[in-house]
Amino acid sequence: MKRIVCAALPLLLCACGATKVRPDNPPAADWHSLKVAVRAHDADDTSRLRDEVNATGLFGPLAATGSTTAPPDLVISAIDEKVVSNTTGPFCLDYALSYLTAGIVPEICDQQYQVDIDVSVPATGRAARLRAELTQRRFIGLFGAVTSMFGDWHFFGPTPGDPVLARSALLGQRQQIDALLSKN
Repeated sequence: MKRIVCAALPLLLCACGATKVRPDNPPAADWHSLKVAVRAHDADDTSRLRDEVNATGLFGPLAATGSTTAPPDLVISAIDEKVVSNTTGPFCLDYALSYLTAGIVPEICDQQYQVDIDVSVPATGRAARLRAELTQRRFIGLFGAVTSMFGDWHFFGPTPGDPVLARSALLGQRQQIDALLSKN
């Protein structure tokens, strides 16, 4: 049993990875005081979108759908993420080299995402579809295991529907959202 564990450990370590969605330092936004509502096409989509927006941590408590109190400041009706390119990079070899070298040679890949966000501001009647282009940088191998311990790295990268993509896209479009919210 000990031999199996010793043989499997390098394979597990080379499968470790870290991923970061760029831009690395998007400007911060203070949206916690906003009344934000989530309204999608149907109840299931609204529930999924509400969970995704809540998980971003960018907003305070979300307004209830169909609330009879004051109208929300911002309404998010869709966040659509899609992968727009295959993984690319000089050390992007589909895990093969990392596994063959037990994680010593890292895999370093970039993947492009496109995130569309539908927002509206009931007070001004403005609405917009905002588009963010994001890049995921992924490290697989021992280097990935080490880098994941420092900074804002996540294991095994985002997938469509992941709050990491939504948060990065919302922060990347902060100026446009703030412009929609302004009364001018």
